[in-house]
Amino acid sequence: MATKEEEEFNEDSWTHLTLEPPAEPPLEERGGEEEAERKSYVPLEHQECLSLFDDDGRLVKEAKLRKSLFEGGVTASWRPHIWKFLFQIYPFNSTHREQKTIDLENRAKYKALHDRWVVLDKTVNLPDEEPSSDPLEYLLSSDDENTEEKAVKSLVYSFAEQVTLMDRSIPQAPPTPQEPADQTHPDHTLPDHLTPETCPHCNKVLRRTDSMATPLDTESTSLLAILEFPSSVYATRQPVDLMGSYPKSKRVILRDVKRTDRTMHYFSHKRNLRKVHRLLHIYALFHPDIGYCQGMNDILSRFLVVTDSEVDSYWMFCNYMHIKRHDFIEETMMNKILLVPMLLKEMDEELHKFFQESECNDYLFCHRWLLLDFKREFSFSDSLRLLEVISSHYLTLSSHRALKELDKAAAEEFAAEDGEVRSADATVNTEYSFDVFICVAILILNKQSVSVDNDAASIYGCLNNLSNKMNINAVLSKAESLFYSYCRQSIKKSFKEIDL
Repeated sequence: MATKEEEEFNEDSWTHLTLEPPAEPPLEERGGEEEAERKSYVPLEHQECLSLFDDDGRLVKEAKLRKSLFEGGVTASWRPHIWKFLFQIYPFNSTHREQKTIDLENRAKYKALHDRWVVLDKTVNLPDEEPSSDPLEYLLSSDDENTEEKAVKSLVYSFAEQVTLMDRSIPQAPPTPQEPADQTHPDHTLPDHLTPETCPHCNKVLRRTDSMATPLDTESTSLLAILEFPSSVYATRQPVDLMGSYPKSKRVILRDVKRTDRTMHYFSHKRNLRKVHRLLHIYALFHPDIGYCQGMNDILSRFLVVTDSEVDSYWMFCNYMHIKRHDFIEETMMNKILLVPMLLKEMDEELHKFFQESECNDYLFCHRWLLLDFKREFSFSDSLRLLEVISSHYLTLSSHRALKELDKAAAEEFAAEDGEVRSADATVNTEYSFDVFICVAILILNKQSVSVDNDAASIYGCLNNLSNKMNINAVLSKAESLFYSYCRQSIKKSFKEIDL
């Protein structure tokens, strides 16, 4: 007889998911919007999204997509499909038929990984573990702090956790629920390749819950049967470390799943928390070099809410973590944090000097921002857009856009000097990724309130109180402005006098 978790893993249901942006905070709470260049951001709508593809489903306008994602994101109904390209599930030149095959391959491989995890996980017993057939159910059934402490006894905190715990010591504004209740419409149907704009019966954005039991046509069923054996071989060949990182990962996951976006209606359902629980365990088991670190649940939750698909969420998360994984290593993250004061010094030397003389000159308050791509600093819907902006890689200092701006600035500088100067090659620090510019933008926009007092408690309190109060358009506009300003300053530094 199937267990409750196995039944949920194979469930087939319809859910509605609407992410309505919350009401904007008052102007005085918008993080210095009056100092930022005002700019209109409009997401890609249905017809614009269709224009990105040819008749066979190939995404033929990649440059336009990246620019559009940076400038305004994409409408909620298209986000699951667009994200499959953005997070490398689909190649940009893949056809509908190839995408269908990729989906089946991913489904078969994930099921094989899941089945192997179910077997191996039973062999890992944590010392002093609370006797329970379902540790997650045990943890969710009680809000008693002693219960939670008992479930994660002997937990050793990682570097990322230490910083997060420091953040938690400062009171935070209560988060605002983001979603309405789910509703079920079992008689609805999906088009072959894309999620519809809205439900024709209730005008809500429609999602299909991922399911290993989703009905398949005859061709897909045959292909899935063929894929079963190679997928099993694939899962068997994946490295595991049952005696090393995995037991510790189990402890941390058990605690963090309970805390995953619990103010959202989507995660008020235990079945969705179980998805997070399974996904994080499977990732940690088959990625022993990194395992699980605190904060990964916040990253995963965005993929799960957008796709409502356990399979798609897993592969998006894996692809994203392949790039992001280094941020969970202490030395690498510290090096990235150090980029913030370096850039701030070039953009606002006065504010940089203030931090140098303060008790927060280590800039550790940026750790959570960079690790989670600002997920806790903005509303959930805004955090999705920020993830699209950062992942679009539209503005990087090695991009065509940056090179074009450097050439333009060089020509303007040469003309301004009547040809009496020439430029050496401009030197730019390509490690300044756009999320670093966003960090600096937040600090500059809130310069007045941050610099009131230079003790650590005041600065951390001020920055922490910005959570869910900043205007995303103002922050992104300022970050973009800083990016172009940095390009122009780099050109000016590269110019030198010559004898004519």
